[in-house]
Amino acid sequence: MLRLKLILIALCTTGILAATPGPLKTRAEAKRSLPAPKSGKPEMVLIKAGSFTREISAGWFEDAVEQKVIITKDFYIDRYEVTQADYKALMGVNPSEFAKCGGTCPVEMVTWYNAITYANKLSDRDGFTRCYSGERQRTRWEKTCTGYRLPTEAEWEYAARAGESHAYAGSSKADEVAWFDTNANGTTHPVGLKKPNAWGLYDMSGNVWEWVWDWHDDYPGGSELVDYEGHSEISYRVERGGSWWAAEGAARVSNRGDSTPGVRTTDLGFRLVRSATSP
Repeated sequence: MLRLKLILIALCTTGILAATPGPLKTRAEAKRSLPAPKSGKPEMVLIKAGSFTREISAGWFEDAVEQKVIITKDFYIDRYEVTQADYKALMGVNPSEFAKCGGTCPVEMVTWYNAITYANKLSDRDGFTRCYSGERQRTRWEKTCTGYRLPTEAEWEYAARAGESHAYAGSSKADEVAWFDTNANGTTHPVGLKKPNAWGLYDMSGNVWEWVWDWHDDYPGGSELVDYEGHSEISYRVERGGSWWAAEGAARVSNRGDSTPGVRTTDLGFRLVRSATSP
């Protein structure tokens, strides 16, 4: 069932990262680099530490203010959203509504808890230490881990912006980089068909929303945030990037969504990161 929820599109401007963009791929190259419909190690991209600047609302009757978000630690992020084939190979099931895709579409109908479980199992398979302990509402992030985890909201936005000033991840034109309500024909699409952003990441805008670590709340005040990891437990986890079902504006790199961690919908999936603590 499609969720009927109001998408709050943040009126944010994009900022510029202190990093050097990598070369863009052509659409033909993008199609050739699609992951095969079988399980393998994620294709991780190293993201160097840096910063970006965003505008946040200071209140109903006050002008928006700029806030610098600083990432002090390098991390790896998957070039693609987790696919149905990868999820099924590890978990034994494919919960996706759009299962006729052939495996290369992003997995959907997964809860935040499912994403956490997948990350831990993938860490076990690839010989890394787990990042999460505890269960459900009591899930804890073990910061010394070497394994896979969900990105923080700050890491996700930093990677999506990729040193560019575009409204969307890789372009100022949503149709070049994202699947959304008016171009997706009512379904998800194989990962990597649209243009990547400057750091070679696909579908950071559109296709499916992506779970991140943080609980949802207003950003804290102040002109600067360093390695921000979200508020303590509230009710909703943040989701980023927009989706095939959402309006075009939801795919903006500045936009935020949220859902309770136990919800599953046909336009909500995830991608993973790893802290750069080991090769």
